Order: sequence, then C-alpha cells, then structure tokens
Amino acid sequence: MDAKELEKLHMLQLKIVREIKRICIEYNIKFFLDWGSMLGAVRHQGFIPWDDDMDIGMLASDYKKFLEVAPQALGKEFFIDYYPQNPQCGIVYAKVCLKNTIYMEGLSANDMENAIFVDIFPYFFRAEGIRARKIEDVKLIVLSQIFMAQSGMKVWIYSHGLSKIKFIPIRMCSKLFDKKTIYKKIQKIYTKHKEGSYLGVLGGTACEYAYSYPYDCFDEIIEVMFGDDYFPIPKRYDEILKINYGNYMALPPENKRTMHDIFKLDFGPYND
Repeated sequence: MDAKELEKLHMLQLKIVREIKRICIEYNIKFFLDWGSMLGAVRHQGFIPWDDDMDIGMLASDYKKFLEVAPQALGKEFFIDYYPQNPQCGIVYAKVCLKNTIYMEGLSANDMENAIFVDIFPYFFRAEGIRARKIEDVKLIVLSQIFMAQSGMKVWIYSHGLSKIKFIPIRMCSKLFDKKTIYKKIQKIYTKHKEGSYLGVLGGTACEYAYSYPYDCFDEIIEVMFGDDYFPIPKRYDEILKINYGNYMALPPENKRTMHDIFKLDFGPYND
C-alpha cells in the first residue's frame, strides 16, 4: 500500500469512527479508542504513521447496547458485522464496516464480509485469581481459534515450520464441533463474571496475549485529539498502554513498523 492509499484508508476509517461516535452520543453509550488507535492518539495525536486499522473498545454493557441499536441507527453507508447476525462471520467481536468496499488480509475467508472496517472490542469481567484467569485465557484462545477456523479463516497462516503443528488440533476440532456450540462456549466464559476487579478483552487472535486490566482504569474517560477531531480514551491510558506495549512512547525499530498483509483493497465509491 502506498502513502496515498494509506491516507485514503485512514480517511475512511475515521469516517466509520465518527459514525460510531454519533450513535454513542445519541444513545449514551461509552466507548474509547483502543489498542493502536489509543497509542496513536497519545503518541502521535492521530494514526500511528504505519498503522492501517482503527480499534474501538467498550465495556460489555455498552457493547451489548451498541449491538442492539446499531443495525437500525447506522447511516446507509455502513453496516455492522458480527456473529450470530451474520452466520459467515469468523470473528468473536463486532466490526462496523463501509458498504461497497473491500479489505482482505492473509487470514481472511472469502465468504466473510471483507469490507473496510473498524473493530469494536468488548471488555468483560475476569476471574479474581491468577490461576483462574490463566485457565480462562487458554479456553478463550483455543475456542476463538476453532471458531475462526470454522469460518474458513487461516489462523495458522502466520506460523512457520514446526509451529504450525499446534494448529492441527484446532483444525480437527473445527470439523468435529458445530460453530454455534463453540460460540456458546465462548459466550459462557465472556459472560460468566458479573463483577470483579479485572477486565479482559475479547479479541480473537489477540486472546493469546492474555491481557488483564484493573477495572477502575476505565472509570473516567477524557477527550483527546486524533487528527482533526476529538475522541475519548480512558484517563488512565498510561497504565493500559504499559500493559499492552511496555515503553509505549519509544518508537519501535523500523523493521517492526509493520502493517497487516492486505492483498486486496478496494475503496469502491470512495476512490475519487
């Protein structure tokens, strides 16, 4: 992707986030920039220069409300993609997408809605004990990867050599169990705890990193500049970003400044 294409992609992703923001304000739903988008807001006051996606986070209660209102509230240019509303969806969280566009990366499945998107990650209460959280982590990793494989996603594509062997049981289980059963097992873990001191994030392949955040990190939200607009992030972003990235203000070496392996990108009606 050249610089002009990346700039266009950023513009369209911001278009999606502004639509999410509009709905969240209208329906009193709390959301915040997440992952690289939160980091970009803090370190670059906008996109990380080599980043090619945007991420939104919501607490589970807000996420549930957003899923309820978004299908009717979204403008005609947008749609929301999640399972079970879309049986072909291969991810365990939701995306808001831009109609008549294409964004396909290496692990994408041809039957999925591979449009330009913004991820929305739900944050859920975790077990109090470290051992219990680790057990939940392993279950979520395995179940999420089985679910993705059932949808035709190539969860093993970034592994090499002998490391691919660990995905053989994943592929076998994806054929032994039906997709609805696996999704219910994921939801059972995700909704198990009604309160607690820690939050986790339901993030599909990101589950492998087993993130835990103090619940009160998300108590207060502030507005920060992102490009030419303001968006919310948790006031205690420093703690969250240190958990995610360590010394997050230090730029990574150039060989680590990577993008997703996008092999098909079409801006559709937004090409001009």
